[in-house]
Amino acid sequence: MAETKVLIKLKGVPASVHSKLVEKGYYSTKPETLRAGIVRLGQEFGIVSPTEEAWMRLQSEIRRTGKRLPARQVLREHEGLETEA
Repeated sequence: MAETKVLIKLKGVPASVHSKLVEKGYYSTKPETLRAGIVRLGQEFGIVSPTEEAWMRLQSEIRRTGKRLPARQVLREHEGLETEA
């Protein structure tokens, strides 16, 4: 998986939205909001499919929490994603 480090400065509306996404609990960290925004842009422009995005979120959650899901649960969730896509 590719890795890129980015240093950005947000002002005005983007900074406010960025902070509120974390304050309201939509995301647990500010970097997570930026990652999600980039993935959403990837979906919008057809670079990433919703299924790929869901798997990326699942992998991120596993890394963040250390929680492992039983294989049956992962397969069940994957089947649901396939029918949505």
